[in-house]
Amino acid sequence: MARTNYVAGSTVTAADLNTIGAEVNTVTTGAATTLHSLLEQSPAPSVTTQATSQTKAVGETATFTSAATTLPGPYPARPAVGRVLFQGINHPGELLLPGDIAFSYPAPVPTVQWQSRVSPADWVNILGATAPSYTTPPLTTSENGRQYRPLWNNLFGSTPGAAAVLTVTGTGGGAGTVQLSDSFNRADSTTTLGSTDGGTLSLRAWVMYGAATYGIAGNTAYNATGGEGVAAVETSDADVTITVPLTVGVSAANPDMAVVFRLVDASNFLYAQVNGGGLQVGKKVGNIFANLGSPYSFTPVDGTIYTVKVVTVGSSIEVFLDGVSRVAFNDTTHQTATKHGLRLFESTDRADSFEVI
Repeated sequence: MARTNYVAGSTVTAADLNTIGAEVNTVTTGAATTLHSLLEQSPAPSVTTQATSQTKAVGETATFTSAATTLPGPYPARPAVGRVLFQGINHPGELLLPGDIAFSYPAPVPTVQWQSRVSPADWVNILGATAPSYTTPPLTTSENGRQYRPLWNNLFGSTPGAAAVLTVTGTGGGAGTVQLSDSFNRADSTTTLGSTDGGTLSLRAWVMYGAATYGIAGNTAYNATGGEGVAAVETSDADVTITVPLTVGVSAANPDMAVVFRLVDASNFLYAQVNGGGLQVGKKVGNIFANLGSPYSFTPVDGTIYTVKVVTVGSSIEVFLDGVSRVAFNDTTHQTATKHGLRLFESTDRADSFEVI
């Protein structure tokens, strides 16, 4: 749209200005012109409450809170040109100066997107975290040192808040107690995974489902024969937090490694899978695979560890990759099943450890 130029002697009111989505009006020549019902403001969000660093125990949650506004108050000193003005508090006799820009709608309310990273990695948006407060899922030691920040946005710019650091300590207690864990630190085997070696529950034997045989290699779990098959343990709990660092096999023909949860048998379970296209969550029902939620696309790198965390509460399922929420949805399939484990299709893929809270 055409820009409107006001010159000396003009009378400008809010009704003279364009509406949202139209070209703004500016004074480019002539003397100052009287402007009514406008408030002098800065266009970018201003963070008024910063998120604070926190220390929590394993199994607890952490809540980060921030606030921002597009109305930080009038300039302490009136600049000669270049001010941005929004419709708002009535200031009779306000002057529109050459170089000023005026909008005929109120200052936009900022929105927020929470982000997370493990420094020095890039900041990544947290799925669905668009409220002034963000609460993490129950914490594991893998979250220790993770940073969180809000990114406040409006129509004219973005302002990041200060980074808050999360420190996770101890082994937790109550709902956060580690029920089962396995370091896989034992003798190599091509025929068995053995039994879990940690947690409050009695040691549980790993059970194979399907044709594949799982074993131990270099203190990691792997599929000794390759191909379709699952290894799982009984936890007696369908609502769990499962954390597994998965390593992409070097020169793997087709990276295909997954955390399996709510398993009934070899033909019925849910899974969170890292494959050649990224992170995909799905289910197997009656031996038929189906995708769940929206996949998170990235290209896995050979030899790289990717930590997958699955949080199940009733029908709610959320999957994290390297501490960042990537897939979230609701599904009631196999909701009461209490076996959880691994699906490593390639014999070169590895699971470095296994933990169930």
